[in-house]
Amino acid sequence: MPGNLSAGFSRSEKLVAMSKEEIMKQHPDGKEDEDGFYVLKDGDFFDPFGFYFDVDGDRKSTRLNS
Repeated sequence: MPGNLSAGFSRSEKLVAMSKEEIMKQHPDGKEDEDGFYVLKDGDFFDPFGFYFDVDGDRKSTRLNS
């Protein structure tokens, strides 16, 4: 499912995986599918490891909301 895993990232940018609990707390309107992906209303998703991808499957950085 994921597309270009290095899309638009410099080597110094750190990607952060989120826990399932963090994802569900910040995105309560999403739904987990049968493969363990957490899909948001707009089609973006988190993979089973907690990394964020846009609807096209490009990995995005995760910024935790405070």
